[in-house]
Amino acid sequence: MSHKRLINLCNMEQKKLAKLGEQKQAAYQRVTTNQIQNQQLTQMITQYRSCDAHGHNPLLWQNANNMAQVLVPMTAKLQQTHALLQQEQLRLEQLWRRQLGRQQGMKWYKEQLQNQAMIVADKLEQKTADDLAGFYSVSK
Repeated sequence: MSHKRLINLCNMEQKKLAKLGEQKQAAYQRVTTNQIQNQQLTQMITQYRSCDAHGHNPLLWQNANNMAQVLVPMTAKLQQTHALLQQEQLRLEQLWRRQLGRQQGMKWYKEQLQNQAMIVADKLEQKTADDLAGFYSVSK
């Protein structure tokens, strides 16, 4: 594999990792948003259920109770969505970790090839220097 091709592959792997990182962050944000919505909805239900609970105004109590009953199925839907969002977040986390391993492996391999090339170049330079030193010591 040529050095240029390896650099291109490393860059592609880095781009994939960055893209998965963005997707992972977006999934985390969706889970967090869902949790906040669920908390807010639960608070609304609690507030509606406690609204005029002492029965001072029966019409207000009935409206609040009806509103709470309408909101309860929404919490179930949000909880279901939360479970799906968590699964998606976990899936993206696993993909990101796998891609991180690939990217790190490619980076390590590229560094190993660079190190080997440096060793070969150093040996060639040393051989050339030794040959020149031998040539000058013989010619004197």
